[in-house]
Amino acid sequence: MDPVFGAAAWPAQERSRRCDAVACEARYLFAHADCQPEQPPLGFAHYRFVEEEGVAVLYVYELQVSEAARGRGLGRYLMFFLELIAKRSDGLDGVMLTIQRANPRALDFYGKCGYTEDAISPSRSDPFAEDGEYDYHIFSKLQTAARETLRLKGEEARLQNAAAA
Repeated sequence: MDPVFGAAAWPAQERSRRCDAVACEARYLFAHADCQPEQPPLGFAHYRFVEEEGVAVLYVYELQVSEAARGRGLGRYLMFFLELIAKRSDGLDGVMLTIQRANPRALDFYGKCGYTEDAISPSRSDPFAEDGEYDYHIFSKLQTAARETLRLKGEEARLQNAAAA
């Protein structure tokens, strides 16, 4: 995962990403083989409860599955569990996450899990951006009203970006 998520991929954000990982708001799910927490995890999810453009969501900061466990459904299971947490939490409208453009496997994975690129994703809200200006997408799986709220926010941002161009 280091080529996509490590210091080389996020040099300017390395310090803030390290702080994010240990912040008191950070939550984690760990998956261990045969309930053996003394062994390295097969995968984990780092998430938080946040408000994104006025919409309360469970935001997935990171999902990692070890090489040995890939292709066996563990990533889908972790995402299903995160979605369940969001559904059972009062006031949350769904799940959001960020995907690096340099990670086509993640784009494919989240698409298969039913996630779509959100209206506030830079590639949708800033059509005048230069190639490579944004190195990520924002994807989500939201309730209808929340999706509409973010569609309007994305349209507002797109118009502001068009006026500034």
